[in-house]
Amino acid sequence: RLPKDEKTKAIWFAFIGRELGPNSGICSKHFKQSDFIYKIYGNGVRRFLKQGACPSILHVSNIRKNVELSGNINNGISSRTERDTDPEKNIIIKEELQECIIIDETIINTENSMDIQFSRKLNNSLVTKKRFHNARYIGDLCREDFTSDEAWYLFKNYLTNTKTKIKSLNHKIIHLNKKIDRLQKINHFL
Repeated sequence: RLPKDEKTKAIWFAFIGRELGPNSGICSKHFKQSDFIYKIYGNGVRRFLKQGACPSILHVSNIRKNVELSGNINNGISSRTERDTDPEKNIIIKEELQECIIIDETIINTENSMDIQFSRKLNNSLVTKKRFHNARYIGDLCREDFTSDEAWYLFKNYLTNTKTKIKSLNHKIIHLNKKIDRLQKINHFL
């Protein structure tokens, strides 16, 4: 959302290069990480802009320019095709097809755009999925919750050992409950 303060709003509009409507906003990618504060709400963490924060990162790849083309393009753009003939009325239905060609800067500079897309894919593949709640149970913990690999491996070993112990103890409880039932049935008949 746009700030309510007129001075800050004017700085934002100067950065964008145009004025926006009251319900418009600027993407968080245009701000530095130091411009945000984090607050905990319930089970989640929310990110808010600091008071008086202004956008400072301009992504050049988002700026598009129209490029003029030279030569006769009309031959390739429009074509006439006969679609249907109605023999009763002797009417020929013709349809004219036209295409619009828009070439922007990112298509012309394919090498740069390929590099940008490749780096985005690399960065996105390293990002883990966002956690919408705090870890409540021991199974909710993941590698990012630990400060070192050694602590993570110790935790994983502890977790697997504990799960096997719990499983064997549950089987023991089931076995003992069955034994109690059999002895109660025998006692009932005596």
